[in-house]
Amino acid sequence: MPEKCGYTVDAKSPIPVFGVLVAASPGVAPETLRHAASVLAEFLDQDQDGVADVPEVTRQLQEHQALILILADEDEYLAGAGAVEGLESNVIKNDNPRWNCSVRDVFVFSELFQTETGQTDGEDAAWEELLHLITHVGYGCAFPERWGFHEHEEAEGRASSELSRALDAALGSCPASYTGRQGEKRADCHYFYEDPSCFYPWLVNEYLFQVWRTRQGGRPCSPALRHEYSYCTQDFRLAALPMKLLRYCCTRESAGEFLFLLQAGWHECRHWCLYRRSDTHQAAEEGRHRS
Repeated sequence: MPEKCGYTVDAKSPIPVFGVLVAASPGVAPETLRHAASVLAEFLDQDQDGVADVPEVTRQLQEHQALILILADEDEYLAGAGAVEGLESNVIKNDNPRWNCSVRDVFVFSELFQTETGQTDGEDAAWEELLHLITHVGYGCAFPERWGFHEHEEAEGRASSELSRALDAALGSCPASYTGRQGEKRADCHYFYEDPSCFYPWLVNEYLFQVWRTRQGGRPCSPALRHEYSYCTQDFRLAALPMKLLRYCCTRESAGEFLFLLQAGWHECRHWCLYRRSDTHQAAEEGRHRS
């Protein structure tokens, strides 16, 4: 692991997963390291045939030296990597606004705390933090027009990707908290993230994770979660979606069309490029939607 600016990532032997390193500090249990590596492998190789499902995504992760860094807890992170991360240190967080796909020769990472994994209430931050790295660095750099994570094209002053346009539509008339102008949530603000330190690339990560987790049924929709994301259960999404549009959506393979519907306010589509479904499963799901 690199030593930069007097800081060494003192990690156990990292586990490479399709060329992406999963590393842990000495205080992290071996089973936590193996668990994170297993989650990463499942994301990148959904059909478990030993071949990455989207080679361009894994290539981008490799070329950008993507890294999962597991620490014992937040205090260890803040005293180490969190204190020095940045372009000057050659170790930078994936959602740092200074990082983009043109940056090379630095390690770009997502941090994961052992205290956040394997929770008894069903929460497991490994799924979130690994998904952030894959979508942000892998998909964002492989397919920037669709999955790019920047707010605006510098020259044209418009949202830079289909994903960023979908996020902007979900934000509605409520400015992001980091602008200092967010105010109270209004009826058209379906994604309302109140952390003022969450700049746009971070906001993209959080929004995309909420869409994915809700689609997977991964968390109960508490009042606090619904305040953040209006469509935080499948029932809420289905209630907001005309059935004829749902049937149209469920015949589409394109992630671009999926995100186009997100922009329009429709938060239910079966096809998302991170997940493959069998033909039998697809037919059964379409039958369920028609019934």
